[in-house]
Amino acid sequence: MGEAMSEGGSAGKGVVLSLFAGVAAGLFVVLNGTSVRKGLIRAALAGGDLAVDAGKRARRAGAQMIEDFQDELAEVKAERDSQRVQKESLTEIAEELHQLRTELASLRSSKQRVQ
Repeated sequence: MGEAMSEGGSAGKGVVLSLFAGVAAGLFVVLNGTSVRKGLIRAALAGGDLAVDAGKRARRAGAQMIEDFQDELAEVKAERDSQRVQKESLTEIAEELHQLRTELASLRSSKQRVQ
């Protein structure tokens, strides 16, 4: 039974060593293979380009939102100013009408005195 255990133990060690040797060989090929390195570099650069492109699009969208907000704000201000001008015009017209009525009443009273 002791021999079976020792054989199983050495077989387990052999599997582990094989695994590490395979991983090491795979890493060596990946890290030293020219075409593999170029592929990894291209993938990294493409990811970087995508990130830069996404950043540019986000800035454009932000700028567009700011521009839209400024346009709406300008329209609201123009409408408010227009309403203010209309109110002032109506107030001026009302004052002129009041003055005309006063003058007309004054003319009527002076006409009645003359007759």
